[in-house]
Amino acid sequence: MNHCHDLLGRLAAGRLGLVEFTGAALPSLRRAIGFDGWCLGLADPASRMPAVSATDVGNTPLSGRLRQFWQFEFADGAIGATAAPQALVRSAAARRDPLGARRYSELLVPDGVGDELRIHLFADRAYWGSLGLFRSGRARPFGEADVAAAGTLRQALAIGARTTWAAVPSRPAGAVAAEPGMLLLTSGGAVISETEQARHWIGRLGGHQSVLPAMVAALGTRSAASLRTRTADGVWLRVSGGWLDPPAGQAAIAVTLQPATPAEITPLLLRAYGLTPRQRLVTRFVLAGQSTQQIATALHLSPHTVNDHVKAITAKVGVHSRAELAAMLTSQQRAR
Repeated sequence: MNHCHDLLGRLAAGRLGLVEFTGAALPSLRRAIGFDGWCLGLADPASRMPAVSATDVGNTPLSGRLRQFWQFEFADGAIGATAAPQALVRSAAARRDPLGARRYSELLVPDGVGDELRIHLFADRAYWGSLGLFRSGRARPFGEADVAAAGTLRQALAIGARTTWAAVPSRPAGAVAAEPGMLLLTSGGAVISETEQARHWIGRLGGHQSVLPAMVAALGTRSAASLRTRTADGVWLRVSGGWLDPPAGQAAIAVTLQPATPAEITPLLLRAYGLTPRQRLVTRFVLAGQSTQQIATALHLSPHTVNDHVKAITAKVGVHSRAELAAMLTSQQRAR
């Protein structure tokens, strides 16, 4: 267990992408907590909707039932950052509430799942996603020792998941940003019509298949929903959906996809890099083009202290200058 915890800490410091992080972490985690299948998904902390899908990364038996999966996710409600620790690691088979029993019998059992251990990943008071570990119907359910082990590793997993947010692929040379796109869906989520730009963005999402099912499921509990996600080549998108009023024939839902602005992404990346509140504040001044002396005056600090903050910030982000820092946090390009 200690070896797994230490490994997760080292991986989180390595700025790995999600696939690389899971590839390195899962063998050790499997030795600490036995399981037959798994899925790790990043979430937009603001909406709890998928940034990289829980069924796109992993070998989960639920990948063919995305619509039902997300319906249960949003019916279950968001878990607050101040929830009791036992609510952050949950065994599906041990849940006795009506919704948990339905999810177990209707979603998991039909796909041969005997139990799921869900680990909700919070760091810096934000929700970064969840890790689901599955055991087959032939295996024993997860017990108290497994839940305790997962609880011990949860914070290290959360920091690792948060770090992968910042591991955005470099945009290929010559890549161009497209105009916003729109899709029209039935109330059940079937695509009726789409613009050429929407097809462009859906294609650039690659294998990320959970965006539309999650959007439709979220709209089952609210009139509008929005999430931030990213394409396979590292472009951040804002995906927004809402009910048409009145519906246009079979079309009941409109979904737009458009490049996210720096104002939408930068605050998220500041937290993803693990910057402290003070460092995030200094960074905002740096991004505004303020000099060391101007920042010192505004924050009632010495120039030396400001420079120390800037050095710590650039080290965490993995850049060497203020210009590189601004590029990383506003245009989402990886430092070379």
